[in-house]
This record gives sequence, C-alpha cells and structure tokens, in this order.
Amino acid sequence: MTGATATAELSNLVDSLSDNLLLNLNLISKYDSEFTELFNKMEKCEHLKEFIEEQKTIMRRHLDKHKYYRKIANREEAVESFIKDYAWLMREMYCDKVCPDSKDCAAYQNYLNKVKEA
Repeated sequence: MTGATATAELSNLVDSLSDNLLLNLNLISKYDSEFTELFNKMEKCEHLKEFIEEQKTIMRRHLDKHKYYRKIANREEAVESFIKDYAWLMREMYCDKVCPDSKDCAAYQNYLNKVKEA
C-alpha cells in the first residue's frame, strides 16, 4: 500500500466517522464522561461543527502514528483508541485556544471549575 493510498483510506475512514455525528459523539462519550457532560449541553455549544472539523483534522494527521505506536491493526480500533486517549485534550485545546466564545461558554466554564477542583 502506498502512502497516498493509506492517506486516502484514512481520510475516508475519518470522514465517514466524523460525518456521522452520533457515531462520533458516541465513541467519544463512551470513554470520556466529562466530554459527555459537556456535549449533553449542546444547545450551549455554538461551535460544535467547527470542533468536529478540527477533531477530524487532528485525527487525519496523527492516526497512522497512533496505530503504529499502539500496535493496533484495525483502523476502527485505532480511532476508538485515539478518541479514548485524546478526546479530552482535543476538546480542551479547542475550547481554550480556538473557540472565540469560550470565555462566555457555560459548559466550558463548568468543565474548567471541575478541573480546578480535582
């Protein structure tokens, strides 16, 4: 398999997972209760689509390395593992550094308060 073929397959996999928002959120919420709590308040998140697009970009960039280093043969298992390991970090980085409304976002501010308490 060539690098271009692998990249195209990865792109298609990530697109199919991320384009199905419910599947994507279910995978994420399966592993990260804080993430579930945040997005259960979706009416307060005005940038969910942008966040998912950023998540897809990050996964496209790093999934092959994650798969290699974790010695995971199946791409779907690699996606689940990546989300399990990094969903909280992607969410925190997006909300803290990218989202223009994070200072006014009640869901993110509640998350920050819980992190400070821990």
